[in-house]
Amino acid sequence: MGGGSLKRIAVSFDDGYQHLMEHLPGLIERYQLVPTIFVPTAYIGRANKWDYSYVFQSSQHLARDEIKNLARLGVRFGSHGHTHQPLTRLSPGALKEEMEMSRKLLEDITGGEVTHISYPFGRYSRRVLDAAAEAGYASGFTMNFPTQADDPMARGRFAVYGYDTCFT
Repeated sequence: MGGGSLKRIAVSFDDGYQHLMEHLPGLIERYQLVPTIFVPTAYIGRANKWDYSYVFQSSQHLARDEIKNLARLGVRFGSHGHTHQPLTRLSPGALKEEMEMSRKLLEDITGGEVTHISYPFGRYSRRVLDAAAEAGYASGFTMNFPTQADDPMARGRFAVYGYDTCFT
């Protein structure tokens, strides 16, 4: 490793599913990961009724105590909205409430500051980005391919889904 710059990656999980409790603590210990989990706070400890792709397979979201335990391990938490609605469809007042309520609930549970948001379904607009900045978020994450020109409020990510394989 001569003369090159340090390469870093960020690991994040949208939706905050309970199955993260099975594997994440061991991975944190083994690889010194500091992941971020984006949680739709209205579903803490509840099933994923919002997700049309899980009609035939219900999954539980992390419960409050599980979020606290993961936060103690160093996991960072971010907003994924309160009710996991496409933020682009909300009125200005509902958009503000969706972002602020999610942030406050997560800060109350973790005792830490919540400064990142992942836009539900990856949907955003300039109005949503501005509202996120006004709500105090330092950065926002989309489902777009990342580039060096990304806006701090619209950072791209490489998405990996449960149905992906090593080849995809």
